[in-house]
Amino acid sequence: SENVSFVDSETSHVVSNPLTACLCGVEGISLMENFMGKDEPIKNANEKPPSADKENEDEDSLASKKRYLHLNKNDSETESDRRTKLSTWMGAPEDYPILGLDKKRMGAMGAGGGTFEDPLEPHVLSPLLMRCLREYLPFALREENFWLRYSLVRDGASLENIFKIMRHSQRTILAIETSDGQVLGSFTSSPWRSNGNNYYGSCEAFVWNLRKSRLNNKGEESSQNLDEYILRESSVDVFRWNAKKGNRNVQLSNENKLFVGGGDPEMDVEEKVQDGIGGKEREEIDSNLQWGMSLALDKELLRGTSSRCATFGSDPLIDNRHTRSDVFEITNMEIWALTPCMNEEMAEELELGRTFVMGLHSQASQSSFQ
Repeated sequence: SENVSFVDSETSHVVSNPLTACLCGVEGISLMENFMGKDEPIKNANEKPPSADKENEDEDSLASKKRYLHLNKNDSETESDRRTKLSTWMGAPEDYPILGLDKKRMGAMGAGGGTFEDPLEPHVLSPLLMRCLREYLPFALREENFWLRYSLVRDGASLENIFKIMRHSQRTILAIETSDGQVLGSFTSSPWRSNGNNYYGSCEAFVWNLRKSRLNNKGEESSQNLDEYILRESSVDVFRWNAKKGNRNVQLSNENKLFVGGGDPEMDVEEKVQDGIGGKEREEIDSNLQWGMSLALDKELLRGTSSRCATFGSDPLIDNRHTRSDVFEITNMEIWALTPCMNEEMAEELELGRTFVMGLHSQASQSSFQ
């Protein structure tokens, strides 16, 4: 096996032993170290970008991303060559493989053997978008590989298929692209399953969206050149669980619907006491605020809605200034699992092993209360 070097962010020492690296509190693999630059400040998850244009900052950010992606153009490279690099994993594909791209298509397209999906075919999650979302994942997951478990195009528009495919996948990223090119999704920490009308999931969850649509008003590609493409695919808004007033309504799914978030804000004890003083005034304010699901998908996975959500303290994840509607049409939808494994066979074995261990733990917990 090849030796992989890790870098201790505090001492800058190179650590070759993965166990030692974990114990030392490693910031990440050296390949990822200089992506955004060492001096860039840490951003709050819910912080919006400044409205004023800062060309110098954009240029610095773009230059940093180009260096990391090895996209500094030289005389021998064409625009097509540079775009091809963006279609594969950033850096060395053998170090960070994207799993699940070689599975056969299902349904009518798969009759008679099916065809293999082209690894360079555009997906909802682009490599640049994957890289940006990594920064918001729990620390222990930031170096894991993306594994395409469900694709609407490949596996069919069916919640039943999702529950069947995803029943062992614990931490997953859901990604949706709408008919007008908007991209949005979520990260959740519990396997998607049919669970009646009961919410489940943990507060590790967050929702996200690309700030700019992939299509312009004419339905054409919004980025005119590679530089615009890089900035578009790396500009993301992320909304973590609202720790102050957020409820715990994270995931809800059954054979008829799939929700992320929902319900009204929760009041703490102090607010409940004060509610008696200004109850009527509070009711008038709350009545003007409409809360809903951050993501709500129908049974056929044809349409969805995105509303202001108390769970994450988020506004609608879609730009509805032109349509004046929270409803969107789904063009493609993917669910990606996160795995430390380098190939699908090992990843599947690990998922089954974890499910088996957790099942035994659950049985032991139940028996201890009897």
